[in-house]
Amino acid sequence: MNQALRGQPFCVGESVAASCGTTKRDFAVGRAYQARLDTESYAAFGQLNYDLTDTLQIYGGARVTRDEVSLDVTQGLATTFINFGIIPGRYTADTSNTNFSYKVGAQYEPTPDLMFYGFYGRGYKGPGFNTTAIADGAGGATVRPIDAETSDSFEVGFKSTFLDRRVTFNASAFFTKFDNFQVQSFNNDLRTFVVQNAAKVESKGVEATLNLRPTDGLTINTSASLLDAKYKSFAGAECYLGQPDPSCAVDNTFDAAGMSLPLSPKFTTSVQAIYEFAAIGSVTPFVQANWYHRSSVNYRINRAPGAELGPVDTFGFSGGVNIGDRLRASIFCNNCFNEIIPSNIATDSGEANDDVLTYNQRFGLNSVRQVGLSLRIDY
Repeated sequence: MNQALRGQPFCVGESVAASCGTTKRDFAVGRAYQARLDTESYAAFGQLNYDLTDTLQIYGGARVTRDEVSLDVTQGLATTFINFGIIPGRYTADTSNTNFSYKVGAQYEPTPDLMFYGFYGRGYKGPGFNTTAIADGAGGATVRPIDAETSDSFEVGFKSTFLDRRVTFNASAFFTKFDNFQVQSFNNDLRTFVVQNAAKVESKGVEATLNLRPTDGLTINTSASLLDAKYKSFAGAECYLGQPDPSCAVDNTFDAAGMSLPLSPKFTTSVQAIYEFAAIGSVTPFVQANWYHRSSVNYRINRAPGAELGPVDTFGFSGGVNIGDRLRASIFCNNCFNEIIPSNIATDSGEANDDVLTYNQRFGLNSVRQVGLSLRIDY
């Protein structure tokens, strides 16, 4: 028997001590719960294209969606001695939503090698639930739904090819406004991450691609994008320890209005070059190299200084053979210079309890250099 809190025994071992009553706890502190989440979605949709002239086409599409979501969660199970941040009990809830989304646009082709386009679209992501109830201000508990997310998008651009199709150049500009943007954020009551609604988000930028075929066998593909993605309002975002925002001292949350979205670089670009040698019978040797650049990003909504990662440049290479139309064998190297790139950087909430701001990083296969063999068969 171990004293987790004074006068409140925590029972361990295979047998139940008499002072523990009839229940053996497996964990001293935690959140033990069981949840069942059911989602049903129904939709009807259609699209119509109409040629006004030989060079001008208009189009439109629409979708009606009905989502029905229900949750049954029991939390504060007896396996945990101290249920951290939750109110024990069983809670059920359901929510539903009907949405009408659509897209209208036009495209104009003055020549077979040039096309201009533009469209407006209304997007939708359905509602849901987090699987853990949250205490409300009255001391009870409620299962709070995640509201449906909607977006309004505008895009204009052109697609072109010239010099006997040896050059392809496409460019576009876009603007998207999100309402009730669904985002994962830290909840201080539960001491865990949950999905919640940020009030408004705006994303705008430009993209361009240039593909070149200067000689037989050589293809060069390039792309670049400029992006500005920010919260227009997001009350209730988690503060990092020591964040100089007046509301952080009140309830450890702030309004993230004006903050860039996590992992949204201002500028990205990539270049890929592929050269195929003259075929030897059914065998075509090739070499390929690529470069990817991304400007600095921050992994957290609150822009914690230790979650900032500077510009990233990675290089890759592969070489091999195409055998006929169905078989491809190659050796490859991704991130050849072993640029260490975390898949996530987060603040450590446990250390924050002792007024210490620390960070933890997670890494995956794409975080480091990869060297290997590849065999692809199309059938």
